[in-house]
Amino acid sequence: MPKPFTPLLFLPGDPDSVKSGARSQWPARTESACDCHRWRGDTMTVVAETESEINRSGNRPSARRDAAYLLELIGETRPYVSVEHIVADDERVFGICRRQQQRYRETNTLSTSETARIMAVQGCLAAAHRNPVRRKHYYLAVKGEYRWTPVEDLLSHSEEFLLAAWTEGEISARQMVTAVVECRTCHGQLYSTLRCRYLVLEEAAFFASMGGRSDTPLPQGNPYRDPRRRLEGVRYSAGEARTEARLGRCTAADFAGHFDGCPLCPVSILGDNMVGLLEAFPDISDFYVQRLGFWCKGAVGVGESPRLSCLREGAMDFALVSEDAAGNTQFGMNVRLAVSTTGGEK
Repeated sequence: MPKPFTPLLFLPGDPDSVKSGARSQWPARTESACDCHRWRGDTMTVVAETESEINRSGNRPSARRDAAYLLELIGETRPYVSVEHIVADDERVFGICRRQQQRYRETNTLSTSETARIMAVQGCLAAAHRNPVRRKHYYLAVKGEYRWTPVEDLLSHSEEFLLAAWTEGEISARQMVTAVVECRTCHGQLYSTLRCRYLVLEEAAFFASMGGRSDTPLPQGNPYRDPRRRLEGVRYSAGEARTEARLGRCTAADFAGHFDGCPLCPVSILGDNMVGLLEAFPDISDFYVQRLGFWCKGAVGVGESPRLSCLREGAMDFALVSEDAAGNTQFGMNVRLAVSTTGGEK
């Protein structure tokens, strides 16, 4: 049985680490310095909070400019990438996304896996924006923490979401960088925050580490609209308070756009299927994810069938891991849930 874990956003030994065991702290600018926007057709118009930024600094905020070129500097492509209308100022990258994904029993307006996918991509764009080397790099998420912020029900059912991301400092000598990403409703309400650590690899180094390029077939439709894949041998053990299953073998088309020339299972697909194990617990019905910590130690490739397991550590706290055929841990999450009393639209 895999041991329960408590992932740290910064692991001991990392030169940028926080005190071992300490909770990560969101930067103060999370609540104040990210501009609110209003969706009007195909235009983002800055409102409200820019005034406070002008008053604090005495200067007008940096002008925003088109930054669609950043999509050419990261390894992910469409349909995995869904962000649109990308603009940037000197420090931050902004974008807009639309809700697409099925949510099953989750009652968040966006499923957690979809939110994590679009926010992780936005973090890549912020890292590329900060990278002084203007050529394609691969930004591999190695650990992170996601938090959901309750918003008023009437305003939370937004079809468009506004994204803003920035990095904390430069890319380190160890080729690591941390990005902070905010997701807001079209009314400007803070919906969720992601703080994610990336390993930065140049294109040649990435493909060398993966054993070279491979052909990636064009997908039929968008495989990310429904992230669930076949789970085999689902087993629930009340005595051990755990569930486990195997993820059915996937094809390259299942991972389209992640990455171009080297299809790998995205954390969003792996994580959503792991969250699906929660549904085997008899007292878990409709729920939403309040916060989630994750870490990655290895990749799940085409044709692999990892073993997924979920251990209940508290009333609404769960540890989930993915292991390869040899029993090596590839990916892990700690999840805190809250049970919905109203259910949600699917």
